[in-house]
Amino acid sequence: MGYQIVRRLIPSRISNKYNRIKARFDLDDAAERLKGSKFEKIGNFWINLFRDYGDVIKETSNGIKERPKRALAYAWGFWAWLYCVNTNPNERSFRDQCLSAATELSSLPPSIRNPESCAHLAFLESCHNTGLLRRLNLGVCSFMWLDNYDRECGLYAAHCKYLEPKYLSFHERILDIGILGRWWVIRRKMKDYDINPDEWKHKIPG
Repeated sequence: MGYQIVRRLIPSRISNKYNRIKARFDLDDAAERLKGSKFEKIGNFWINLFRDYGDVIKETSNGIKERPKRALAYAWGFWAWLYCVNTNPNERSFRDQCLSAATELSSLPPSIRNPESCAHLAFLESCHNTGLLRRLNLGVCSFMWLDNYDRECGLYAAHCKYLEPKYLSFHERILDIGILGRWWVIRRKMKDYDINPDEWKHKIPG
């Protein structure tokens, strides 16, 4: 049903819009009027540009009619890409999520806190305090990764490009993946933050 709408409705709207614009502006007449004037070159530039865009619009309209399913897939892909770009989390949101998770843990008695959640948050807090956290922005998603030194560190090793983290081992430094407005590793680590698997071990006989 969706691709039938794409096939019938969208191409006709594109063509009608283009025809209305074209009817308002007679390109041949405009080019004739500009001949010999000091605006001829710049006028011809815009006229040719409009003609080129008109050809693109016609080809796009014909392509949608001929392959509506492909056009619909491209449209969904474009909107998915746009949504990911607009919801790409930043470093501030990562910090906020860490603080929110730490607050949730601190509200529990130590005996029922999940050791894995506690260890992960403690490690992230240590990395933050030492200035080692970095964000790699890829447009649709982001990575929080671990650097070797603080940005303000004055050691030679901290600024030598030959000692920078290598691309082949970069995956080992990734701490979290952010996409669709969330950081997913810390979300997974906090899934059972109120369950301590070791809580009853010492109370079970045997």
